[in-house]
Amino acid sequence: MLSYLRNYLIENGFDGFFITNLSNIKYLSNFSGSSAQILITKEKNYFITDFRYKIYANEKIDKTNYEVIIYNDYFNTMEELLKPVKKLAVEGKYFTISALNSFKEKFKDIEFIPTNNIIENLRAVKSYEEINKIKKACYIAKNVFEEILNIIEPEKMTEKDLAIEMEYIAKKKYNVEKMAFETIVLTSYRSAMPHGRPSNQKILNNNPLLIDFGVVYEGYCCDITRMIWVGSNINKKFLEIYEIVNRTLELVQERTKIGLKNKEVDSIARDYLRSFGYDENYFGHALGHSIGIDVHEMPALSQKADEWILQGNEVFTIEPGVYIENEFGIRIEDTVYLDKEKNGIINLTNITREIIKI
Repeated sequence: MLSYLRNYLIENGFDGFFITNLSNIKYLSNFSGSSAQILITKEKNYFITDFRYKIYANEKIDKTNYEVIIYNDYFNTMEELLKPVKKLAVEGKYFTISALNSFKEKFKDIEFIPTNNIIENLRAVKSYEEINKIKKACYIAKNVFEEILNIIEPEKMTEKDLAIEMEYIAKKKYNVEKMAFETIVLTSYRSAMPHGRPSNQKILNNNPLLIDFGVVYEGYCCDITRMIWVGSNINKKFLEIYEIVNRTLELVQERTKIGLKNKEVDSIARDYLRSFGYDENYFGHALGHSIGIDVHEMPALSQKADEWILQGNEVFTIEPGVYIENEFGIRIEDTVYLDKEKNGIINLTNITREIIKI
């Protein structure tokens, strides 16, 4: 990774590459603190942080890859490190205007060149070590999900109560670092909000319950959505649409191969749902997104995303849905990866996709 980035800066005539996005820093160094930068020059790599992370950085950072710099006066330190640099590549999406203005004021002789998705493109294709971490996150999530099925109390427990219980079980029993994102728990007509937030609404009997959640294991996320039918009187319309959405997910997993474009994968789902009359008015979000250190990474499986041709070993979610306002929403989501050797989807989410009834 570091050799690739050094070759990149040399090929483009840069003297250095300054990395400030913490997820990219995590990817390059395994550092997970809240304050750090990486400077790659033609000769050396520097890991830069402050006194708060002195011990942690010196324990965590591989000294064969980086010289660890603990600064007291930030700009004095950067002045020393940037002496040989005339053209500095920065992360265009993350190096803020405020930071850029400060650097331009301090370093008038340096030309700052914004770059786009250089490290993100590397992160899009996962190593098997990364895939195994995501697989472990999915396994933990499965156990958490199965446990909460036994504690749901319709008409008593609220959406927020259940979300809190899930997080408690994940952290207390399974020792997860954190949830991958704020857990979504939505009952009845509220399940038609694709990214609704759990509320004080009680979980209703004889209604659907949507749960969208994920956990983080050793810095890597998973993302799963399942539908539960609470009660004995299952809605026929819900059942019919559920089978359509489930079949949509199956088709995507069957047909996704190396060489397809991300937009083509999205179209597999979109075209099938449209054949039943469920167009963008019912399925208005992307089919999925890559996942790893961040819960949303590139590439996205979307008509609106930057084009990406699948290479193999991308890890992403597949999450088709149908949302009917004031009635219910149905989304089923698996975390999967496209195996480079088998040229096929491997599902990392080992939770049944049959309708779960409680």
